[in-house]
Amino acid sequence: MSKHLRLLFVALAALATVAFSTSVAQASRGVSINRTSIGAGGRLTLNDGDTVCDVLLTLTTAASIAKVIDTRVGGVTGGTITNCNNLATSGQVLATAAAPIPVLFSSWDGVLPTGITEINVYANPAGFLLNTIIGSCLYGGRLIGIRFNVSGGNVTGATFNTNNLPGAAGNSIFCPASGNIRGTLTVLGTPPIITLV
Repeated sequence: MSKHLRLLFVALAALATVAFSTSVAQASRGVSINRTSIGAGGRLTLNDGDTVCDVLLTLTTAASIAKVIDTRVGGVTGGTITNCNNLATSGQVLATAAAPIPVLFSSWDGVLPTGITEINVYANPAGFLLNTIIGSCLYGGRLIGIRFNVSGGNVTGATFNTNNLPGAAGNSIFCPASGNIRGTLTVLGTPPIITLV
């Protein structure tokens, strides 16, 4: 067999592999998750970097997440904000099991079918309260720029990169006009495993 013919076969095999992977990715309707109750914690920067706090969130998810924009994938059922610096002392995530913050699907990134690296979501409506020495600062609205980090099929954490969460009309004039949230929370305990469905 000539060298050129061998190269042609290699190229065709590579194209077939890509085509197969693409067809599998397109056929996938979403992901399943083996653990639907998740806790995550870490330090987040709030309000243009002026305030950094320990944040703990509890989240419930559906057993399967459809690859459909704006589909609800779960909700934040509770959370605490503690050990803040600067003018803030503590805070509260405005979510309970009876009234969770809805979390909705936006997109996912990575090389399918096995290499999902992040699932992008948003929360709407979301809200949090900061207690400060000058009063309380309340923020709420559509919280975009959230991604679930995935490594080797495991959900390892959630990263926030959110700007301009509006402040409440009754806030003190000393409260920043909008709330920004940045940083990463790490999954507590055994990371959930996701698989394509």
